[in-house]
Amino acid sequence: MKNYLVFREEPVSAVGILHRQQHNEREAEVYANGNIDLARKNENIYFKKPTGDYMEMVQERIDAGELSIKGLKADAGIFSEIVIGVNTDFWVNKDETYRREFFEAVYEWLKNKFGEENIISCVWHRDEIFEGKTNEHIHCVAVPTVRKKRYYSKRSVQYQELLEKEGKVNPHDERLLKNEEVQISHSKFFASSKDEKHRIIYSYTLLQDEVALELQKKGFDIRRGITGQAGVKHLSPLQYKAVMQRLELQGDVLAPQIHPIRIDEDTVALPVEEYDAVVSLKEKASKQTAAYAEAVDVYVEEQKKLTEKKQEIYAVAKKQSQIEFEEMQYEQLKEEAKRLREENEMLKSAIEFIKEKVQTLVSCFKKVITNWISLRTDSQVDASKIMAVIDNEVRNGITILNNENIEKGGRIR
Repeated sequence: MKNYLVFREEPVSAVGILHRQQHNEREAEVYANGNIDLARKNENIYFKKPTGDYMEMVQERIDAGELSIKGLKADAGIFSEIVIGVNTDFWVNKDETYRREFFEAVYEWLKNKFGEENIISCVWHRDEIFEGKTNEHIHCVAVPTVRKKRYYSKRSVQYQELLEKEGKVNPHDERLLKNEEVQISHSKFFASSKDEKHRIIYSYTLLQDEVALELQKKGFDIRRGITGQAGVKHLSPLQYKAVMQRLELQGDVLAPQIHPIRIDEDTVALPVEEYDAVVSLKEKASKQTAAYAEAVDVYVEEQKKLTEKKQEIYAVAKKQSQIEFEEMQYEQLKEEAKRLREENEMLKSAIEFIKEKVQTLVSCFKKVITNWISLRTDSQVDASKIMAVIDNEVRNGITILNNENIEKGGRIR
């Protein structure tokens, strides 16, 4: 049996990358594909483990000036996700060493293609079972970059000086190089080319050629996938299961031989002629079969809606946790405000206390001054009585000062 390379590459925007991260890093609670065995997720092997959220890792490099996003649209592909594997039969009777050497060779190609600094995550998934066999493959998320050289314009002083010196100047003369930056650009990184007959060779085709040739050089007996999209029909896992259930209903006599190729957790490929044979069975089927086929389509749609609903529930639960955390912070702020109000009331009482004591002390002081003046200016007054009054007022003032910290009846007196 021929063994075919399984390859898929997709641009992913900043909006869409969270879903890919949850899938690749096994962070989600619900997966549309029922073939993932989460009990085996610890068997997955990282060639490069992310240090945080995918988008945060890229944003840190952008903020540091290592990467540029000039000219990118809001929905542009900032990331490239590549899935590489081989059809499941390839792994039968292959030992651990052989498997590791294969995926190490794949990672080596990815490093050479993107640069290891631009690889966000690269994980070898080993936790998926397809038709009783382990479907092993690599998920790699990387940032596609190109080097952009910026030159001084014709209006610049540098250009004019060089023109005077040379008489004629190439606008891209290296002496006019202003700066060079690393720019994120999926379209430029994966640019298509043309062959000798000026036919377009799409970058997707070139990538499959490259990685297949690299693996063949290292001794792995595989072929690249079927060239172009006309050779295969891509189905979701639920669609593939619906096809197989329909075949079981038709019976073995009418059923064609099916040779599915598992691409990754989200895609199964069938040769077009096999898929067309399955479709033709539906046209020959009885009304009962047609009703069943319709029921299968409804089931697929309901499963899709169920998955979306579970994702919505997860998002709501996450938002609820945030709300509960904010409510806890709010209650703490309320307690702090209550404490500050009580402290404010105590301070107001203390101020009233001080005002009362100051008024009393001022009154005592006035009496002392009044009697003292009377003693000095009026020779007819009884000096002993005056001194007694003065002494009494002084004692009153001392008593007030000595009692200023006594607390009585909830306030300071």
